[in-house]
Amino acid sequence: MTHPTQQPVVRRSRKDLFRAMAGLAAVVVVAYIVLLVVTNTSLLGTQSFTDLVTTERTLGAILLSLAMALGATAVAMLIGVPAAYALSRLRIPGRVVWDTLVDVPIALSPIALGIIIIAMFSTGPGRFLEQNVLAFTYAVPGILLAQLTVVCALTIRLLKTAFDDVPPRLEAIARTLGSTRWRAFRRVTLPVARRAIFTAFVISFARAFGEFGATLTVAGAAPGPRETLPVSIFLRFSSLEVGKAAGLIFLTMLLAFGVILVLRVLTSPDLRREVW
Repeated sequence: MTHPTQQPVVRRSRKDLFRAMAGLAAVVVVAYIVLLVVTNTSLLGTQSFTDLVTTERTLGAILLSLAMALGATAVAMLIGVPAAYALSRLRIPGRVVWDTLVDVPIALSPIALGIIIIAMFSTGPGRFLEQNVLAFTYAVPGILLAQLTVVCALTIRLLKTAFDDVPPRLEAIARTLGSTRWRAFRRVTLPVARRAIFTAFVISFARAFGEFGATLTVAGAAPGPRETLPVSIFLRFSSLEVGKAAGLIFLTMLLAFGVILVLRVLTSPDLRREVW
Protein backbone atom coordinates (compact mmCIF):
# COMPACT_ATOMS: atom_id res chain seq x y z
CA MET A 1 0.00 0.00 0.00
CA THR A 2 1.26 3.47 -0.88
CA HIS A 3 1.83 5.71 2.11
CA PRO A 4 -0.21 8.97 1.96
CA THR A 5 2.95 11.05 2.04
CA GLN A 6 4.21 9.21 -1.05
CA GLN A 7 1.17 10.08 -3.19
CA PRO A 8 2.32 13.63 -4.10
CA VAL A 9 5.70 12.20 -5.13
CA VAL A 10 4.03 9.58 -7.34
CA ARG A 11 1.78 12.18 -8.97
CA ARG A 12 4.74 14.48 -9.53
CA SER A 13 6.77 11.71 -11.16
CA ARG A 14 3.87 10.81 -13.47
CA LYS A 15 3.45 14.46 -14.39
CA ASP A 16 7.16 14.76 -15.15
CA LEU A 17 7.01 11.58 -17.26
CA PHE A 18 4.06 12.93 -19.25
CA ARG A 19 5.85 16.23 -19.86
CA ALA A 20 8.97 14.38 -20.98
CA MET A 21 6.97 12.24 -23.42
CA ALA A 22 5.10 15.27 -24.77
CA GLY A 23 8.35 17.18 -25.18
CA LEU A 24 9.96 14.21 -26.94
CA ALA A 25 7.06 13.99 -29.38
CA ALA A 26 7.40 17.71 -30.17
CA VAL A 27 11.17 17.34 -30.67
CA VAL A 28 10.67 14.40 -33.05
CA VAL A 29 8.15 16.34 -35.17
CA VAL A 30 10.32 19.48 -35.34
CA ALA A 31 13.46 17.44 -36.05
CA TYR A 32 11.75 15.65 -38.94
CA ILE A 33 10.59 18.95 -40.46
CA VAL A 34 14.11 20.37 -40.10
CA LEU A 35 15.49 17.23 -41.77
CA LEU A 36 13.17 17.76 -44.74
CA VAL A 37 14.20 21.41 -45.03
CA VAL A 38 17.93 20.58 -44.82
CA THR A 39 17.57 17.77 -47.37
CA ASN A 40 15.84 20.08 -49.82
CA THR A 41 18.36 22.88 -49.21
CA SER A 42 21.24 20.53 -50.03
CA LEU A 43 19.91 20.21 -53.57
CA LEU A 44 20.26 23.90 -54.45
CA GLY A 45 23.03 26.45 -54.63
CA THR A 46 23.00 30.00 -53.32
CA GLN A 47 23.65 31.66 -56.67
CA SER A 48 21.20 29.49 -58.60
CA PHE A 49 18.51 30.13 -55.99
CA THR A 50 19.00 33.90 -56.20
CA ASP A 51 18.83 33.81 -59.98
CA LEU A 52 15.75 31.60 -59.88
CA VAL A 53 13.62 33.69 -57.52
CA THR A 54 14.29 36.92 -59.41
CA THR A 55 13.09 35.69 -62.79
CA GLU A 56 9.86 37.10 -64.22
CA ARG A 57 8.40 33.59 -64.40
CA THR A 58 8.98 32.91 -60.70
CA LEU A 59 7.74 36.33 -59.59
CA GLY A 60 4.59 35.80 -61.62
CA ALA A 61 4.05 32.41 -59.99
CA ILE A 62 4.51 33.94 -56.53
CA LEU A 63 1.97 36.71 -57.13
CA LEU A 64 -0.54 34.33 -58.70
CA SER A 65 -0.21 31.81 -55.86
CA LEU A 66 -0.68 34.44 -53.16
CA ALA A 67 -3.59 36.11 -54.95
CA MET A 68 -5.42 32.85 -55.66
CA ALA A 69 -4.87 31.48 -52.14
CA LEU A 70 -6.06 34.68 -50.46
CA GLY A 71 -9.03 34.94 -52.82
CA ALA A 72 -10.09 31.32 -52.34
CA THR A 73 -9.71 31.62 -48.57
CA ALA A 74 -11.72 34.84 -48.42
CA VAL A 75 -14.58 33.34 -50.45
CA ALA A 76 -14.45 30.15 -48.39
CA MET A 77 -14.76 32.18 -45.19
CA LEU A 78 -17.68 34.21 -46.58
CA ILE A 79 -19.49 30.98 -47.47
CA GLY A 80 -18.23 28.99 -44.53
CA VAL A 81 -19.25 31.25 -41.63
CA PRO A 82 -23.02 31.20 -42.32
CA ALA A 83 -22.96 27.58 -43.51
CA ALA A 84 -21.06 26.38 -40.44
CA TYR A 85 -23.32 28.36 -38.13
CA ALA A 86 -26.39 26.82 -39.74
CA LEU A 87 -25.01 23.30 -39.33
CA SER A 88 -24.06 24.05 -35.73
CA ARG A 89 -27.22 25.79 -34.54
CA LEU A 90 -30.21 25.22 -36.81
CA ARG A 91 -32.34 22.12 -36.28
CA ILE A 92 -32.95 21.36 -39.95
CA PRO A 93 -34.28 18.00 -41.21
CA GLY A 94 -31.49 15.59 -42.06
CA ARG A 95 -28.82 17.77 -40.44
CA VAL A 96 -26.55 14.78 -39.82
CA VAL A 97 -26.70 13.88 -43.51
CA TRP A 98 -25.91 17.43 -44.60
CA ASP A 99 -23.13 17.65 -42.03
CA THR A 100 -21.57 14.43 -43.30
CA LEU A 101 -21.99 15.47 -46.92
CA VAL A 102 -19.82 18.54 -46.27
CA ASP A 103 -16.93 16.22 -45.38
CA VAL A 104 -17.03 14.30 -48.67
CA PRO A 105 -14.75 16.73 -50.59
CA ILE A 106 -12.19 16.38 -47.80
CA ALA A 107 -12.08 12.61 -48.38
CA LEU A 108 -11.70 12.93 -52.17
CA SER A 109 -8.29 13.53 -53.69
CA PRO A 110 -7.80 16.98 -55.26
CA ILE A 111 -7.35 15.37 -58.69
CA ALA A 112 -10.74 13.66 -58.31
CA LEU A 113 -12.33 17.00 -57.44
CA GLY A 114 -10.68 18.55 -60.49
CA ILE A 115 -12.08 15.83 -62.74
CA ILE A 116 -15.56 16.45 -61.35
CA ILE A 117 -15.20 20.18 -62.01
CA ILE A 118 -14.11 19.52 -65.60
CA ALA A 119 -17.08 17.17 -66.05
CA MET A 120 -19.42 19.81 -64.62
CA PHE A 121 -18.37 22.29 -67.31
CA SER A 122 -19.02 19.71 -70.02
CA THR A 123 -22.75 19.77 -69.19
CA GLY A 124 -25.21 22.16 -70.82
CA PRO A 125 -25.34 24.69 -67.95
CA GLY A 126 -21.58 24.46 -67.54
CA ARG A 127 -20.91 25.18 -71.22
CA PHE A 128 -23.38 28.07 -71.14
CA LEU A 129 -21.60 29.54 -68.12
CA GLU A 130 -18.18 29.32 -69.76
CA GLN A 131 -19.35 30.67 -73.12
CA ASN A 132 -21.49 33.52 -71.83
CA VAL A 133 -20.29 34.43 -68.34
CA LEU A 134 -16.74 33.39 -67.44
CA ALA A 135 -14.30 30.75 -68.67
CA PHE A 136 -12.93 28.47 -65.97
CA THR A 137 -11.29 25.48 -67.66
CA TYR A 138 -7.67 26.18 -68.57
CA ALA A 139 -8.05 29.75 -67.33
CA VAL A 140 -7.02 31.73 -64.23
CA PRO A 141 -10.55 31.71 -62.72
CA GLY A 142 -10.33 27.92 -62.82
CA ILE A 143 -7.42 28.08 -60.37
CA LEU A 144 -9.57 30.04 -57.92
CA LEU A 145 -12.49 27.65 -58.36
CA ALA A 146 -10.25 24.59 -57.90
CA GLN A 147 -8.70 25.95 -54.71
CA LEU A 148 -12.09 27.03 -53.39
CA THR A 149 -13.53 23.57 -54.01
CA VAL A 150 -10.67 21.93 -52.11
CA VAL A 151 -10.61 24.44 -49.24
CA CYS A 152 -14.27 25.22 -48.63
CA ALA A 153 -15.22 21.93 -46.96
CA LEU A 154 -12.20 22.14 -44.64
CA THR A 155 -13.09 25.73 -43.77
CA ILE A 156 -16.69 24.83 -42.93
CA ARG A 157 -15.58 21.92 -40.76
CA LEU A 158 -13.15 24.10 -38.78
CA LEU A 159 -15.72 26.87 -38.38
CA LYS A 160 -18.46 24.47 -37.29
CA THR A 161 -16.16 23.16 -34.57
CA ALA A 162 -15.58 26.75 -33.47
CA PHE A 163 -19.32 27.47 -33.25
CA ASP A 164 -20.00 24.15 -31.50
CA ASP A 165 -17.66 25.26 -28.71
CA VAL A 166 -19.70 28.44 -28.08
CA PRO A 167 -22.42 27.64 -25.49
CA PRO A 168 -25.88 28.29 -27.02
CA ARG A 169 -27.03 29.69 -23.67
CA LEU A 170 -24.88 32.78 -24.28
CA GLU A 171 -26.92 33.57 -27.36
CA ALA A 172 -30.12 32.76 -25.47
CA ILE A 173 -29.18 35.24 -22.74
CA ALA A 174 -28.51 37.92 -25.34
CA ARG A 175 -31.89 37.21 -26.94
CA THR A 176 -33.68 37.58 -23.59
CA LEU A 177 -32.00 40.98 -23.18
CA GLY A 178 -33.55 42.18 -26.41
CA SER A 179 -30.96 41.29 -29.04
CA THR A 180 -32.04 39.95 -32.39
CA ARG A 181 -30.58 36.67 -33.64
CA TRP A 182 -28.21 38.59 -35.94
CA ARG A 183 -27.13 40.95 -33.15
CA ALA A 184 -26.52 38.03 -30.77
CA PHE A 185 -24.44 36.30 -33.44
CA ARG A 186 -22.42 39.44 -34.16
CA ARG A 187 -21.96 40.62 -30.56
CA VAL A 188 -21.68 37.27 -28.75
CA THR A 189 -20.90 34.28 -30.97
CA LEU A 190 -18.30 35.83 -33.25
CA PRO A 191 -16.22 37.44 -30.45
CA VAL A 192 -16.21 34.22 -28.41
CA ALA A 193 -15.18 32.11 -31.42
CA ARG A 194 -12.83 34.67 -32.97
CA ARG A 195 -9.58 32.83 -32.22
CA ALA A 196 -10.87 29.61 -33.74
CA ILE A 197 -12.17 31.58 -36.73
CA PHE A 198 -8.76 33.18 -37.24
CA THR A 199 -7.16 29.74 -37.00
CA ALA A 200 -9.57 28.44 -39.64
CA PHE A 201 -8.55 31.30 -41.92
CA VAL A 202 -4.83 30.57 -41.51
CA ILE A 203 -5.21 26.81 -42.06
CA SER A 204 -7.45 27.35 -45.08
CA PHE A 205 -4.94 29.76 -46.61
CA ALA A 206 -2.09 27.30 -46.07
CA ARG A 207 -4.10 24.54 -47.74
CA ALA A 208 -5.03 26.74 -50.69
CA PHE A 209 -1.46 28.02 -51.12
CA GLY A 210 -0.10 24.50 -51.55
CA GLU A 211 -2.98 23.14 -53.65
CA PHE A 212 -1.82 21.30 -56.77
CA GLY A 213 -4.00 18.38 -57.91
CA ALA A 214 -7.27 20.17 -58.63
CA THR A 215 -5.43 23.17 -60.07
CA LEU A 216 -3.49 20.93 -62.43
CA THR A 217 -6.66 19.20 -63.62
CA VAL A 218 -8.81 22.30 -64.09
CA ALA A 219 -6.31 24.93 -65.24
CA GLY A 220 -3.60 22.74 -66.75
CA ALA A 221 0.16 22.79 -66.31
CA ALA A 222 2.06 25.06 -68.66
CA PRO A 223 4.56 27.89 -68.18
CA GLY A 224 2.83 31.24 -68.29
CA PRO A 225 -0.02 33.15 -66.70
CA ARG A 226 -1.65 30.02 -65.15
CA GLU A 227 1.52 28.81 -63.42
CA THR A 228 1.26 28.74 -59.62
CA LEU A 229 4.24 27.77 -57.46
CA PRO A 230 3.15 24.12 -57.00
CA VAL A 231 2.59 23.82 -60.76
CA SER A 232 5.97 25.44 -61.40
CA ILE A 233 7.64 22.92 -59.09
CA PHE A 234 5.96 20.09 -61.00
CA LEU A 235 7.06 21.47 -64.37
CA ARG A 236 10.68 21.91 -63.23
CA PHE A 237 10.82 18.43 -61.76
CA SER A 238 9.20 16.91 -64.87
CA SER A 239 11.94 18.57 -66.94
CA LEU A 240 14.58 16.97 -64.66
CA GLU A 241 15.57 20.41 -63.33
CA VAL A 242 15.90 19.08 -59.81
CA GLY A 243 17.92 22.02 -58.51
CA LYS A 244 15.35 24.56 -59.72
CA ALA A 245 12.51 22.44 -58.35
CA ALA A 246 14.28 22.35 -54.98
CA GLY A 247 14.76 26.12 -55.12
CA LEU A 248 11.05 26.66 -55.73
CA ILE A 249 10.19 24.26 -52.90
CA PHE A 250 12.45 26.23 -50.55
CA LEU A 251 10.89 29.48 -51.75
CA THR A 252 7.42 28.05 -51.10
CA MET A 253 8.50 27.09 -47.58
CA LEU A 254 9.78 30.60 -46.88
CA LEU A 255 6.66 32.26 -48.25
CA ALA A 256 4.30 29.92 -46.42
CA PHE A 257 6.17 30.36 -43.14
CA GLY A 258 6.29 34.14 -43.47
CA VAL A 259 2.69 34.67 -44.55
CA ILE A 260 1.25 32.24 -41.99
CA LEU A 261 3.35 33.79 -39.21
CA VAL A 262 2.17 37.28 -40.15
CA LEU A 263 -1.46 36.16 -40.31
CA ARG A 264 -1.22 34.50 -36.90
CA VAL A 265 0.41 37.53 -35.31
CA LEU A 266 -2.09 39.95 -36.83
CA THR A 267 -5.12 37.87 -35.82
CA SER A 268 -4.02 36.96 -32.29
CA PRO A 269 -3.40 39.62 -29.62
CA ASP A 270 -1.66 37.05 -27.41
CA LEU A 271 0.85 36.22 -30.14
CA ARG A 272 1.46 39.92 -30.80
CA ARG A 273 2.47 40.35 -27.17
CA GLU A 274 4.79 37.33 -27.38
CA VAL A 275 6.47 38.61 -30.55
CA TRP A 276 6.89 42.23 -29.44
